[in-house]
Amino acid sequence: MDKEPREYLNVLLIKVRQGDDDSISHLYELMSPTIRYIALKYLKNESEADDLVQDFWYDIKKYANGFLIYKNAYGYLCRVMTRQVLNRLKKLNRQVGNNIAYVDYLKVNNYQTDDSMEVVGLRNDINVAMMKLTDMQRIIIQETYFEDKTIRQIAKDLGISKTQVGRLKNDAIEILKNELNIKGWDKIDI
Repeated sequence: MDKEPREYLNVLLIKVRQGDDDSISHLYELMSPTIRYIALKYLKNESEADDLVQDFWYDIKKYANGFLIYKNAYGYLCRVMTRQVLNRLKKLNRQVGNNIAYVDYLKVNNYQTDDSMEVVGLRNDINVAMMKLTDMQRIIIQETYFEDKTIRQIAKDLGISKTQVGRLKNDAIEILKNELNIKGWDKIDI
């Protein structure tokens, strides 16, 4: 997520803490796909994930009260959801371990909204390009760009070295760029 939307998320989370209910709607619009992705990633079941996501949004004011103003709201909300998922798995007596999987959003119901045809086409081409990556590369890309995790955090999740994560990430980005260039996305402005 770019710097400007991240700063806007910080403002929204502070406004939620101050009792502005309209800010919850804006926060939901910006963060709901990422929050749902995190739930699906670990639970691997749409109905369980949706239940947990609903609980998350129900408690958003509580989470906003725990937010420190000088922190990153995007990363904070991702960490809160991850903790919620891990706690749910613990209650269900399921192990997480290194069983982290790639979530294909195009196969998840209600993911695509009223986007323009170009955006839908780009999303489809990205999904096709993602399938050219190894499982580890896909997970690294998702954890980097959806969860805002550092290389150190990803290395810990996957049980590999930071150097390996960096190499796999760079290789994955190069593959994605090449695949999207072949489709002509380097010449189109969205």
